[in-house]
Amino acid sequence: MSMKKIYIPILAALLFVGCGGGSTNTADATNETGETTPSTSITVENSTNEPNTTSPDTFFNAPLLTQSEKQDYLDAINDARRVQRDCGRVIGIDAEGKEIKVYDGTDIMPSVGDLVWNDGLYSAAAEHSKDLAAWNNGIEIETEARKRFSHDGSGTTSDWTSQKLELGRGSTVSERGDNNGYIGFVGENITAGTNTDTEVDAVNKWLSSPGHCKNMMDPNYKEVGMAVVEDADSFYTYYWTQNLGVPQ
Repeated sequence: MSMKKIYIPILAALLFVGCGGGSTNTADATNETGETTPSTSITVENSTNEPNTTSPDTFFNAPLLTQSEKQDYLDAINDARRVQRDCGRVIGIDAEGKEIKVYDGTDIMPSVGDLVWNDGLYSAAAEHSKDLAAWNNGIEIETEARKRFSHDGSGTTSDWTSQKLELGRGSTVSERGDNNGYIGFVGENITAGTNTDTEVDAVNKWLSSPGHCKNMMDPNYKEVGMAVVEDADSFYTYYWTQNLGVPQ
């Protein structure tokens, strides 16, 4: 059996920090036994929120979604936000590399209002999911796939923002938001896995991880865009990106 066909969900969250600052990128990879790779952190600046109404060569040419598809994504996210939940916290890593999570009622996130759809955030999410899938196309080694699962773009030809802005490196979350017309703070959740093929699967993966759960339950966020790319030749097959926005 090819290594890319094993069932490994992988997660990473870009967390919003306050209304006056940027956000902290905490990335981790989690397989079904709970093993994790070390986290990395960076700080990103606020991005820029205009509707995605210009020509396809101005913003990333994301696949068109029907209103029904957008509503399905919103329902999965907002159904989760309408329920108070203990997101818990990670206090360490055990000897087997598994996260040690604590759910003791000190990390309760109250129910919050519904998010509304934003096409600019969706375009940025679709761009990154496509880049993640393309960058992992043909990869057979899990350690390499984990290294390529990041909030930073690949910097290759599939990293549309990097190519358009001639960055000479991988794009950041804020740069993708800005390049797709979003004015405001952007937080990001990403997940992937051969068994993560529906929006409900993706949302449930995020809810099971303290950082991702707190990201989705953050009342500061008002808008969202969410996208998936399926690539059977890529290590994790399904690549989800959820961009959460605080408009300015």
